[in-house]
Amino acid sequence: MTKRTKKVGATGKYGVRYGASLRKQVKKMEISQHSKYTCAFCGKTTVKRTAVGIWDCKGCGKKLAGGAYLLSYVQFLPTTTVSYGIQLDLPEGNISGKQTSNMYHLQQDTCCRCFPFDNPSSERNC
Repeated sequence: MTKRTKKVGATGKYGVRYGASLRKQVKKMEISQHSKYTCAFCGKTTVKRTAVGIWDCKGCGKKLAGGAYLLSYVQFLPTTTVSYGIQLDLPEGNISGKQTSNMYHLQQDTCCRCFPFDNPSSERNC
């Protein structure tokens, strides 16, 4: 194990090198990346970083994509899907077998010109 002190914590391994402000930034980053986080799916404090941007929950076994040093991800809630930048308000129930947990998906044969990304209100016919 490397040398650590009370004040500088895990950045004591750098000694006097690299400057105080850079060592403070590294200390903040290393504390956040090595700490445990609460899982949004199971509620346990067992989410740890396994690789850059990959976080793993030991409680429920889910893998999450997040930040490189800080777990920050959008919590997934069952809503109607946004596909090609357009929100669809579809009724509950099975619509032609494409429903998966209140998420609806458009067919992939729809071209991008029909749903322009910059102005979703102007739809064009192909």
